[in-house]
Amino acid sequence: MRLCFAILAFALLRPPTARGQSLASIPAGATLRVYGDRATNEGIRRFSVRGTLVALDSTHVVLQLEPPLTTRDSIPLFGVRRLEVFQGRRSRTSMVLTGLGLGAFTGTGLWWFVHQTARPERGSGQPIPPIIDNMRNSIPVFIAVGGLVGLTIGPEHWIRVSVPQSVFPDSR
Repeated sequence: MRLCFAILAFALLRPPTARGQSLASIPAGATLRVYGDRATNEGIRRFSVRGTLVALDSTHVVLQLEPPLTTRDSIPLFGVRRLEVFQGRRSRTSMVLTGLGLGAFTGTGLWWFVHQTARPERGSGQPIPPIIDNMRNSIPVFIAVGGLVGLTIGPEHWIRVSVPQSVFPDSR
């Protein structure tokens, strides 16, 4: 049982990066969000831009910026901390249903775990404590919270593409 929880915790702690997606596999015309640092006359400044990919090589990303800035910007990969590729929009209904399902799964799993760990030895005659038995009433709360989370999360779906560490050491 502890092994299952350790595997689940490890899986949830991993950063959300696209499997098999690399800088070279991003097609021209894809919408990108780029976060990084840029040297200016005032020093190092953080920046974030969103635009359509025009060109990409081993040292620069060239973007056609979205309105109101309709210019092209060449961004050196050395300063890029995070790069995300737009994967499309999700419907609000599917996001709410996913939140409801995850809330139901979480609430039921929590109730089951507490119920199993608080169970007295079989045949001892001790009943399950009422607070543990009433934990099942929290399942609808988890369902409602999951639905609200699904309702409030933005509909845009972005996948993070890792920038190789040789380009920028703090990109993970």
